Amino acid sequence: PGVYRISTTLQMPADPVAAAQFVSLSGSGKTSILSWDGANNGVMVDFDDGNDECATFIEKLAFQLHGSATGVTGIRTSYSGNSSVNLCIRENYFTGLGYALDCYTETDQVEFIKNYVLLFQLGGVRMQGVCSNFQFRDNHFRMGLGWCIEHLGNGANILVSGNTMQAALNTFRGIRLKNMGNFRIMSNYWENNVAYSNTDGPFVQLEGVHTGTIQDNSTTGSVGLYCYTVDTDCYSITFGPNYHGVSGGTPVEIIRIAAGAEQIYVLGQQFLSSGQTANIVTGPRILDLGYSHPQYGDYMKAEQAQSAQRAFANIATLSTATIAQTTDYNGSMFIGVKQATEGYIYIGIVYAGVLTQIARTNANLEVQLSGTNVNIYNGAGNTRTCEYWINFL
Repeated sequence: PGVYRISTTLQMPADPVAAAQFVSLSGSGKTSILSWDGANNGVMVDFDDGNDECATFIEKLAFQLHGSATGVTGIRTSYSGNSSVNLCIRENYFTGLGYALDCYTETDQVEFIKNYVLLFQLGGVRMQGVCSNFQFRDNHFRMGLGWCIEHLGNGANILVSGNTMQAALNTFRGIRLKNMGNFRIMSNYWENNVAYSNTDGPFVQLEGVHTGTIQDNSTTGSVGLYCYTVDTDCYSITFGPNYHGVSGGTPVEIIRIAAGAEQIYVLGQQFLSSGQTANIVTGPRILDLGYSHPQYGDYMKAEQAQSAQRAFANIATLSTATIAQTTDYNGSMFIGVKQATEGYIYIGIVYAGVLTQIARTNANLEVQLSGTNVNIYNGAGNTRTCEYWINFL
């Protein structure tokens, strides 16, 4: 414990000094304080000049300002073009900095876990260049300006899970992913309690990304015009169930999908609190599998034959599948899809907004749904009845 005042950058050891590659910085928690007393736009800890395979921990330290400097970065990687890999940044406190973490040309294998990022001036974490294999888990971003987590360059494999993002400021934003693939945004919480402003949010903004899942997130308070935005160059993204609370200003739209985006699947309910009237989904989504809320009614339900056909195209091999019938089962949905060329029937069971089961029948059959019975007709007109006893606990 103590205050360690620094005015120049702490440069972490680099190749080819093999014995020094595994140097870590470890403190005793928020009482072990690195206090910046240098110039504006300074860097407190730098991994550069070939910090490859550094296998380093930075943990249990407090990064803060001694004076009134602005734009100071807590931890920086790969500024000169060399790669930094295998970093674990955990249980630190970053207060009043420009960025807690700023990654440049190439950074790989970074875990940012259980950190507290407060009053950031420019953003919480910024990833530039090729940044891949990042995990952001169980962090707390609070009362900052700009994006809590922002990915600007190329890269892949980003997990954002279990983070809390809270503010009482305008221009506070959540997660921005750009030009990358394979991501998961799951079980995060957003709360911004300022008066409604278009400059707030969104909670998630996607630009030119693909192959991702967004589910089980909760937002409340002002998120600006939209909770989630998907731009034209995005594809192969799945929305599971998410929730937006009543406190604060109501967004205009929950999920806004730009024209030209492809394979945007909305397979889970987008819950709203009572009294919310925002549009749930706008734009070219593939298939909505919402259903009547027992208290708040049909605020999300869309049965679109063309969209459903595209959603099941990968199952039916060809894109000529058509919806046979859909019906509700006490909060579930039964979907029958007929593939016209082969004559197969594909049956999917949807519960809680998630497609949970797919089965294929024999060829040349027709399906009629009635209650808990599925009547199957063959080409000769004969009828076979299959009784499905489905219990949802």
